[in-house]
Amino acid sequence: MELLKEASQLGVNLYEEHQRFVKSFDPRWRTDENVMLLLSAIALFNPSRSNVTHKEVIRLEQVRCSCYACCVERVLL
Repeated sequence: MELLKEASQLGVNLYEEHQRFVKSFDPRWRTDENVMLLLSAIALFNPSRSNVTHKEVIRLEQVRCSCYACCVERVLL
């Protein structure tokens, strides 16, 4: 959180955006750290987000990690 607050001092409102992101979820999910970490990773590494400069790199990394994602999905189901 401190890093997000420091970025705000540089004119980037990451802390406020992160807070808005977290508060947009159901309270049951919001209080589960594992769920929030997974959702944050999904949101951060989505090549469809606006202002992403290296979309192809993210897509390639997603393909490389798709096997891992399948394993995680099996564990969660």
